[in-house]
Amino acid sequence: MFESRRPDAIDMTLLTVSRLCAGYGTARVLFDVDLVVGKGELVGLLGRNGMGKTTTLLAIMGGVRPSAGAIRLSGRRIDGLPPHAIARLGVALVPEGRRVFADLTVRENLLVGARPPRDGDEGFGLDDVFALFPRLFERREQRADRLSGGEQQMLAIGRALMTNPALLLLDEATEGLAPLVRKEIWRVIAELAGRGQSLLVVDKDVRALARLAHRFYVLERGRIVFEGTPRALLADRSLLERHLGV
Repeated sequence: MFESRRPDAIDMTLLTVSRLCAGYGTARVLFDVDLVVGKGELVGLLGRNGMGKTTTLLAIMGGVRPSAGAIRLSGRRIDGLPPHAIARLGVALVPEGRRVFADLTVRENLLVGARPPRDGDEGFGLDDVFALFPRLFERREQRADRLSGGEQQMLAIGRALMTNPALLLLDEATEGLAPLVRKEIWRVIAELAGRGQSLLVVDKDVRALARLAHRFYVLERGRIVFEGTPRALLADRSLLERHLGV
């Protein structure tokens, strides 16, 4: 299907989040969050519910305006830009809850936000998405509201890939899905990682994510309390139990 382009070492910083503070109104959620995603790197962002994971992704995507700190994509500041401008610069978010266009067909959902590949990138087109998700090909002329929840999640991921993002943000992409569908989503995430797609992934399945991630960050009450390799995370039983309930 796709030729692997996963680098042996991360040699370029794609996303840099520095001392990020953000929240909703007077309620502050994030406190001096620092994180980095390298080009071709898969980074996991973990934490219990309500710790600030989704807020971090929304701040990167422009859905939440930071109150302090900086967010840079390939060295360019993007904090303060609207979501559509950040999307044009190469960031795509698959939000929790899927949010496909219910009255459009699968094909129309995929084409509505499609953008050409970036320089030097083979990119994603319809055939590539259908190769990743054969079920979407089978249902390509069906309306999105007639798909199962798992199929809608596949469609949400496929639609994000059709924008040919430099950075893909996944927020609980396997949450609430049947085991076979979760297995399919993890297969696709693994294939994207092997292709060299940069990903920042929020998911509760720590062990499944640990098989793919280069590094992890753990959030506790809006602050980073751990940064390290999957091996270091899984070896720290106290941290797993205290901050992740694993």
